[in-house]
Amino acid sequence: KAYSYNPDESSIFIAKDGTLKSALVQKIDTKAKSEELKDFANAEVEDFNKLNSANQVKLEEAGIKNDIAKVVFSYTSYECMQEFAKFTQDNSFDLNSVEVYNLNYIAVVDGKADVYTDGKITYVSNNIEFNDNTAKVDGFNYIIFK
Repeated sequence: KAYSYNPDESSIFIAKDGTLKSALVQKIDTKAKSEELKDFANAEVEDFNKLNSANQVKLEEAGIKNDIAKVVFSYTSYECMQEFAKFTQDNSFDLNSVEVYNLNYIAVVDGKADVYTDGKITYVSNNIEFNDNTAKVDGFNYIIFK
């Protein structure tokens, strides 16, 4: 199941493909207009992208509804997200790193057996030893394999 990103608070979104997004959501008491917010956010993105040709930011959404301003950006990498946050003085998150791994298969095994998988095992829970595509499980375990 894929989830969409429609945040009602400042947050980050991590997609299965590793794409990162961040949202700034804030109550405002001025009578700013959605178009003004969008123009401001676009200007920030353009200024940043001129300085950082390798890491690009994209404005996904900008608007004001019921005195709540929301801006959503997408990034080409975690480093890009971090640099853009510094550039715009966004302190809504404080992360050291974000990495997304595409894990193809997860087997949930309960019981005792010598298990062989159709692909290379990358992880078995409970410190169970594994080698290439085999593991000796005893109890409730997760096996992740490619």
